[in-house]
Amino acid sequence: LLYFRLSGIEVNPDSVGIGGNQKRSCQHRNSTKSEPDDNYERLEVKQLLQINPTDEYGFEQWHNAMRMVARLPGGIPSSFRRKVSLWLTLADRRLQQRQIDWQQTYDKCFSEHHNPEDEELGIQIVKDLHRTGCSLFASERRDNQALLKQVLLAYARFNQTVGYCQGFNMIAAIVLEVMEGNVQHALKVMIYLIEHVLPESYFTNNLRGLSVDMVVFRDLMHVKLPELAGHLYRLQQESYEPTLGIYYEPPLINAFTMQWFLTLFATCLPKPTVMRIWDLILVEGNEILLRTGLVIWNSLSDRIMAVKTADEFYSIMDVLTRELIEFGPA
Repeated sequence: LLYFRLSGIEVNPDSVGIGGNQKRSCQHRNSTKSEPDDNYERLEVKQLLQINPTDEYGFEQWHNAMRMVARLPGGIPSSFRRKVSLWLTLADRRLQQRQIDWQQTYDKCFSEHHNPEDEELGIQIVKDLHRTGCSLFASERRDNQALLKQVLLAYARFNQTVGYCQGFNMIAAIVLEVMEGNVQHALKVMIYLIEHVLPESYFTNNLRGLSVDMVVFRDLMHVKLPELAGHLYRLQQESYEPTLGIYYEPPLINAFTMQWFLTLFATCLPKPTVMRIWDLILVEGNEILLRTGLVIWNSLSDRIMAVKTADEFYSIMDVLTRELIEFGPA
């Protein structure tokens, strides 16, 4: 049985689901991490590389093989990820299914002719790049910043309904690194990720898709981590102001999980772990977001259970967030 594992916490990918007869599974296991490149010879990588993903049957073989490798304890090595063009192959396939004229799309998205709205978008993009930075995934050299701006503006031109959203800079930085700076390939992967892998309306103004995920995730927390979910719920209830009939605090689970989901964990976990999760998101689907969220909250539960107020919760989460970025889930 193959597992998606983060630092000893297992999530069984064959027994998870949202609704229906599928079940989610999250359990703790004491084991050591495998090295990323350990024993890949026995997987017959050469045979995987020979599978032709361009026809229907070949693509299914290839996709199943990639899913198998992504589920292994060490995940997909970075060199293998690039060699099989994992992300780009998935993106190209989806664009072909949508019958998108890529040359026409490329000419429009990367045109040197600037529309009036491009200037406002460009200003917002540059502000976000300077404010949040992308040093985890792309250096702050001027040419790398220019590539990021180019990809982000191109996507805003492609999908004018969504345009540009905060958090896209981190997503584009990761994609650009894996695509080795190729802006055309990076745009394809951005389109595939945002419009096919993630739920609909995830990045629209009302964040409807994200809001649905938050409701589902809170329910999952109450099922899989009932003590922690109940504790966080009680902390929020204590912020109720009866004279006004309002809660001063939002659902505490949402306060951090929303940002994790919007950036696909790029802002809260070490780079190797983020890359591992992204591989799984791309080959398995967006349920990996929910499964990873459960793994993270489970890893933090012991220290969170000790807090007595919402203020203490935010204080400890400030510490735990820094530890997550440096060390990953404990």
